[in-house]
Amino acid sequence: MGTPSGKAPTAEGCPIHTVEGMTQRLVRPRDNRMIAGVCAGLGRRFGISANAMRLIFLVSCLLPGPQFVIYLALWIMMPNEDRYAATF
Repeated sequence: MGTPSGKAPTAEGCPIHTVEGMTQRLVRPRDNRMIAGVCAGLGRRFGISANAMRLIFLVSCLLPGPQFVIYLALWIMMPNEDRYAATF
């Protein structure tokens, strides 16, 4: 069965958005950064604006939880866009 939306199915059954034939990976872009580019990368990956992702993060900080630890872990684990492009 094909997918009517033009999105390639993954093993989990969730679609990955494609841009010009390439899959949209989770990377920290060099442009549109405020601190480390984590919110910009997450926003780009999930198809929402970086400012909306920053707002979601700030609102989530009002709730108890490890938001800052998760942000720091993503900062360490997410590759820079230029470093990721150089490997592929």
